[in-house]
Amino acid sequence: HFSHLQVGFDILETRDAALDPNPGGEAWYTILTASYFSFFRLQFTWWGTFIMNIVLNLMELIRLAPKGSGKVREMLRQAQVGLVAGGEMGTFTPMYMVLARKPL
Repeated sequence: HFSHLQVGFDILETRDAALDPNPGGEAWYTILTASYFSFFRLQFTWWGTFIMNIVLNLMELIRLAPKGSGKVREMLRQAQVGLVAGGEMGTFTPMYMVLARKPL
C-alpha cells in the first residue's frame, strides 16, 4: 500500500465493480462465452470459429480483407478465451474502481 505522502492522493474507496449486481444478472464475461442460442456469441463456438476462419481466409484470398486479418482475429480470439478464463476464476476484472482525493 502507498500512503498519500508517496502518491499524493487519499484513497477513499476501492472495489471490484464487476461484482456489483448486474441488471441482467449475468457476469461481465458472459457476452464473451460460446452459445448456440445467441447470434453474437455463436462466433465463439467451435463451429463459429471454424466458419469464421474459412470466411476470413477466403476474404483475404480475394483481397476483400487485408492480409493478416486471420492472424489478428486469432489473436483477438485468444484474448477472448483468456478474459473468460480470468473472469470465471476471479483472477481478472475489467472494472476495478479506485476513488481517490487529492488532499488540500
